[in-house]
Amino acid sequence: MATPKQIQASFLTEHFGWTPISFIDEVINSINVIITQGTDSIEQALLSADAGRDLGWSAKAASNNQIPDTETGEDGVTKEVFGDDPKNEIEEGVLKLETLLENTVDKNFDKWEIWVLRNVLSLGKDWEGSEGWIRLKGYENLHLPTSTTLEDQAPTPESLMSLRRKLQETQKLHTLLLAEKARNHAVLTQLNPLLTPQSQPPKTSPLPKQEPKSSTSPLNPTKLTDARPDFSFITTQQPGSLQSNTTFPLTQLPLLRKHLDALRPYLKGLPAEPGLPRTEAGMRARERSEYVEAQTRRILERRGVDVQGGVGGGLGRRVAPDEVRALEQVVDILGRNRSEEEEEEHHPQDKMDLDE
Repeated sequence: MATPKQIQASFLTEHFGWTPISFIDEVINSINVIITQGTDSIEQALLSADAGRDLGWSAKAASNNQIPDTETGEDGVTKEVFGDDPKNEIEEGVLKLETLLENTVDKNFDKWEIWVLRNVLSLGKDWEGSEGWIRLKGYENLHLPTSTTLEDQAPTPESLMSLRRKLQETQKLHTLLLAEKARNHAVLTQLNPLLTPQSQPPKTSPLPKQEPKSSTSPLNPTKLTDARPDFSFITTQQPGSLQSNTTFPLTQLPLLRKHLDALRPYLKGLPAEPGLPRTEAGMRARERSEYVEAQTRRILERRGVDVQGGVGGGLGRRVAPDEVRALEQVVDILGRNRSEEEEEEHHPQDKMDLDE
C-alpha cells in the first residue's frame, strides 16, 4: 500500500508534469556547473600570471638563497623560470578550492532541499483527510452539474425541434456554398484564358506564296520594302468568350454618348475648311472623297506603287545609274537602225545604182 508521502508526490507530479525531486536536482546541478566554471576561470588566470613577480616565487627563491633560471621571450623580455612547480601548486590549490565549494554547496543545499519539500512542494496537513483529491484556488467557486441520470439526459420535443432546425439551416448553407463555388469556378474558367497566354499550335498550312523578284523594267515597278504596320500580335492569344469581350465595351457606351452630346454643340462653331462647306452635304462629299482616296491607295499598293512617301512620291523601285546608261545605249542603237531604214525608204534609186 502506498504511503501518504508517495500519494502526495504522485499527485504533485500529475499536476506539475515533473517530480518535485527532479526540480531540486536541477537547481543543485546548475550551482555545480557555476562552481566548475568559476574554478576554471581562476585556474586560467593564475596560469597566465607571472610566477616570479605576481605569485611570489622570486621572493621565495631569494629567502632560500636560490638563483632562478632566466629565459628571453619572443618579445625580448627576460623572465625567471621556476619549472613545473608553480603549475603543480596552482592545480592543487584549485582542486582544493573546488572540493571545498562542492562540500559547502552539498551541505547547505541539503538543508534547502528538506525545507522546500516540507514547506513549498507539499499539500499541507489538511490534505490528509481530503480522500485523495483537492480543489485548487481557481476552482473554488465553480459549480458543476452533478446530475447524470438517464431522465435528465433524455431528449425533449423542444430540443429535437431545435436540432432539426439547426440541421435544415446547415443544409441550406451547404447548398448555397456549393452554388457559389460553381459560379466562382465558371468565372475563373473564363478569366484564365485572358490572364494566361497560350501558345499557338503548329499550323499545317502550306508555305506562303513568295513574291516575285523585282524586275529591271521601268514599266513593271515593284516595292522594295513593305511599310505596312505589323498586326500579327493580335492573333498571338486565343480569343476569349464573347460575353467577356463585349461586357466592357457595352458598359462604356453610356459614357461615350454623354461625351458625344457634350461635344456636339462645339461642332457648329468650328471654322469651315476652304472649298468645302460645313453642311451635311459637304460632310458626305468629304467622306466620299476620303473613301475614294483610300481605295485608290489600296489599288496602287496592290500593283506595286509606293504611296507611302506622299502623292506621286516615286513610282516603282529606284533605278541604278548603270541601268539608265544601258537603257540609253539601247535607245541609241534603236534610233540608228530606225534612221537607216528611213533613208533606204526615201532613196531606193541611189541604193540600186550602187549595187550595179
